[in-house]
Amino acid sequence: MKNNLNHNNFKYEEYFLSEGEICNPVFLLKNIFILIIRMPLFFLNLITFKQLNLKYPEFTGEDRYVKDLNVKDLITWFLEKEFKTSNEIQYIY
Repeated sequence: MKNNLNHNNFKYEEYFLSEGEICNPVFLLKNIFILIIRMPLFFLNLITFKQLNLKYPEFTGEDRYVKDLNVKDLITWFLEKEFKTSNEIQYIY
């Protein structure tokens, strides 16, 4: 590797959803059906100037929580050469 970063402490599953979780065909078909219902309700609500106050059906998706991997954590990983979140490290200025 170019930067010699240690990947032993990095757990991919905590920060990213897998391809199967993102492109699950069951959720895709449910969301297409919900979109077919939601679009006419949206236009009806738009035409009536929101006087009907219609409730839209919610889109479905994966319920597994993933942590945020931000740029600050990536820079900390680059400086420390092993994966640690920015909350675990305290830099003295």
